[in-house]
Amino acid sequence: MIFIIGVDHDWYQHLSDWNVEYVNDLKVEVRYLITEEGVQLIAEESSVAGLKKRGIEKTVAQEIADELEIPHKHIDPDLEEREVLGIRTRKDVAKSLGIGPPDEATEEDIAKINEDLKPDYRLREEEWLRRIESNMTANIAVVCGFQHVESFQELLESRGYDSVVHVILD
Repeated sequence: MIFIIGVDHDWYQHLSDWNVEYVNDLKVEVRYLITEEGVQLIAEESSVAGLKKRGIEKTVAQEIADELEIPHKHIDPDLEEREVLGIRTRKDVAKSLGIGPPDEATEEDIAKINEDLKPDYRLREEEWLRRIESNMTANIAVVCGFQHVESFQELLESRGYDSVVHVILD
């Protein structure tokens, strides 16, 4: 069984200035879910290179995996791998749409970028699946941004895999 845990990127990658109490509450919720469901692998929408570039040593999912002594796997392709796989970045899409840097975009522009990125999300999600398929006899938790839960679940179901979605919002 695949347990898709949809979260806010800022939370699970320690990118925000949220208070420690809030982050700890979310960790408790995810830890409980993983323990309750007998998860044997935590896979995460992250790459070592991407985390290193942002100065992140360990994500919340990695911390939980270490605490519970469960294997952890980064499953998102890094920028070099994305280029080989033909997966565009937010920056690429913004540029192709004539929009400035995504972090300075308006809500309307962000919506346009997100819509144009859907085929690229699918390519990324197919790569995630490829990277965990050898572990499909185990219960796997896939921690990803909440915008991926529906499409990733559809992909899993189209390939005959059972999944359950858990979305954790603030």
